[in-house]
Amino acid sequence: MCYAVAVRRSWFSLRDADDILHSVADIAKEWAPSDPRVDVDCAKLARQLRHSARTTVGLLPTSERARVQPLATELAFALSLLTETTSIVLDPEQASGTPPVHDGTLLYAHVPARSVVALVPFSRAPAGAKFEVVKLMLQLLERDRSSFGHVIVDLAGCRFPGELLGAVSLLDGIIVVGPSGEATERELLDTAKLIPTALNLGVVLTNERRPRRSEKKTERGA
Repeated sequence: MCYAVAVRRSWFSLRDADDILHSVADIAKEWAPSDPRVDVDCAKLARQLRHSARTTVGLLPTSERARVQPLATELAFALSLLTETTSIVLDPEQASGTPPVHDGTLLYAHVPARSVVALVPFSRAPAGAKFEVVKLMLQLLERDRSSFGHVIVDLAGCRFPGELLGAVSLLDGIIVVGPSGEATERELLDTAKLIPTALNLGVVLTNERRPRRSEKKTERGA
């Protein structure tokens, strides 16, 4: 299986999965296009995740209108500042960018912010198979889990109950994400019902620049 790592605008194929993990972790500490602005509420959320000891967290949107990736990058960056480790963002739906021309590589990586690495598959999985892509990415990280801190997983594609159920078994917690000013209370509640109570970490209302916590949220677990 072939992987690749993105350094600035170049893409390099690496045959050894361990090499990609070490290489990307080192690159992310030294270079990034720009550091995202961390909203106060996003910083609070990062601190709560750090203290809860939940390290693999999913972001589940209420609908296609909710943009998960900007929040995922901002949250991952905030966590990297708090923990002084490299954070990972899994982007199964290619929301953060489309990889270059296919050369047999199955998985790519790029650096959206300092100490943040985004993993992106070459192609989006068809409906009903999203969970398998998430599982593949997490299995890759488990080969050298000590090189990274928190992992933020974009669950935008896992809308079928079976897919979400499979993803839940791999996560420490899930946060519901709704578009600010658009998400209805019914959408937030219906999405929250899909998550086991023990894993429900609450709700975030967000737009691309300013995520904010909803006043009506599920109480966080310890």
